[in-house]
Amino acid sequence: MEKRMVFSDILSQFHFLRPIWLLGLLPVLIFWVYYRWKQYSLGNWKKLINPELITYLTHDNSLKSRQHESLKTYFWSLAWLLACLALAGPAWEQTPQPIHKKESAMVILLDLSPSMLAQDSKPSRLVRARFKLIDILSARKEGYTALIVYSGSAHVVSPLTEDTNTIISMVNSLEPSIMPEYGSNVEEAVDSALAIVKHGGFEKADLILITDEVASSAIPKITNVLKKEGNFRLSVLGVGTPAGAPIPLPYGGFLKDNRGGILIPKINSQDLKKLAENNQGVYQSLSHDERDINALVTLSDMPVADKTRELERTFDTWNDRGYLLIIFLLPFIISAFRRGSLVIILILPLLYPEESVSLDWNNLWQRPDQQAAKALEEGDAARAQSLFENPAWKATAAYRAGDYEDATKNFREKKGLKETDSYYNEGNSLAQSGDYEAAIEAYERALEIEPNLEDAIFNKGLLEDLLQQRDQKGTQNQNKDDNKDQDKNDSQAKNKQRVQDDESMDDRNQPNSEQGVKDDSENDTSQSSEQDSKQTQNESDAEHRQDDTSRQDDVNAMAQANEEQSQQELEQLLRSVPDDPGGLLRAKFQHQARQRANQPRRPRPPNDEQSGRY
Repeated sequence: MEKRMVFSDILSQFHFLRPIWLLGLLPVLIFWVYYRWKQYSLGNWKKLINPELITYLTHDNSLKSRQHESLKTYFWSLAWLLACLALAGPAWEQTPQPIHKKESAMVILLDLSPSMLAQDSKPSRLVRARFKLIDILSARKEGYTALIVYSGSAHVVSPLTEDTNTIISMVNSLEPSIMPEYGSNVEEAVDSALAIVKHGGFEKADLILITDEVASSAIPKITNVLKKEGNFRLSVLGVGTPAGAPIPLPYGGFLKDNRGGILIPKINSQDLKKLAENNQGVYQSLSHDERDINALVTLSDMPVADKTRELERTFDTWNDRGYLLIIFLLPFIISAFRRGSLVIILILPLLYPEESVSLDWNNLWQRPDQQAAKALEEGDAARAQSLFENPAWKATAAYRAGDYEDATKNFREKKGLKETDSYYNEGNSLAQSGDYEAAIEAYERALEIEPNLEDAIFNKGLLEDLLQQRDQKGTQNQNKDDNKDQDKNDSQAKNKQRVQDDESMDDRNQPNSEQGVKDDSENDTSQSSEQDSKQTQNESDAEHRQDDTSRQDDVNAMAQANEEQSQQELEQLLRSVPDDPGGLLRAKFQHQARQRANQPRRPRPPNDEQSGRY
């Protein structure tokens, strides 16, 4: 029973890894058609010619030679068939293979000082620097990348991540106005880079500094820090020209120094080159082609920042069993050795590919994960979501496709991501889907593991503020409803009091003289009047009840309208958040600056004013 099950599994999973090689069977088929036609033609001649003469006319001199010719035909046809089947790659079972991933860490430090607004490099130093930054991120195919911006203080835009597209989406919002203070504190930026590299579990990394100037006094300090840490390499991309240009102000005019003179920051290539050479890096000035980018990216691929890691997940590969058919080819190879035909057979292994691919036509050249990654890069997140098999990648694609429910489900599996990142991403998905309470709980779980996760702290605070605003609006609406209910109750009490007064007045108005009258007609008149009075009272009560019902409907409709208006305001507020990524970064950096206010800070580099850096 077990053997039948195994055999049935083999039949159900049997396929060829390289079915294109089955086209090699066509020559054999054509040859056999020709061979059978030849045999048939020879048979027709035998019907017309004497058997004793036909052997001399058809070069078929003996039965032995005919048998030898047929055997040789079958022999080489079978050899050709086995060779084509072996090259096609028969497979019916899979073997899990470990995945080795190339790891390297790169931290990019972008200068956002006001001097980057100078327009000696058209359209401006900052715009050109952002273009080069995008080129570096696009050329970064493997490894982890982080981005830090600095001016008077340094701030992390993105920690180490493999998703460079996320960083690229934030590049265009980087400008000096989002920084909480102005200056050129490159030393703090280097310290922040070392901190996030160590926090990511790396012992070595490449640092790329994009700036127009570094104070001379900061060069030995940075060099000492990097040499003390070891295995850190710093390269510099210089932005600007030696002639320089004034710094334009937002409302017109140019930035001036304390004496009223216009500041013209100039690039000092010698200092930047010295900084790079002292730290095992290279210096490149901004170019109009890709020479500068290629030099920086090529250096980052050197061994100082490279290592491989075996991932926890595995990749199932089909076992190519084509080599088993080679055993049956050995007799044919040995028999052909004398004639020198072995040379042709030896060419076949050269055509044998080193790697196998799946039978599926879509997977012929790329694995599903590779297809999904390409689809995600092209912006087709929905297709990437359907192709990805890893929960972490699938969750990322679902998040970009707007399927936050599926993204939350896959992030909760916590496969392929650190537990902290899983909780953080789960919180983002829940927040996008509108479940703010659950999102806050997810952020809290992430903060329990990593209390200093600034992004989780910021997002959690933002959601708490939104919930507080919604609760305040709900309380105000409830108070309005309570006031309306109180007014309604007062109105009902007044109506009841008015009815009772009317009844009392009717009782007092009855004539006392009629009490002693015994006349039957007068009694009938009194009874009729009493019935009319009761009917009038019932009609009045019905009208009051109808008015109360109408007022209650108005109150409910108004409460529902207020609730819908509150929900619309909340949705508008949420939609307005991602429309200004620069505003989010500005708020984040200001929050970090307030947190650092009570902490000792590194003093400002002493020669900044002399160098014109503000």
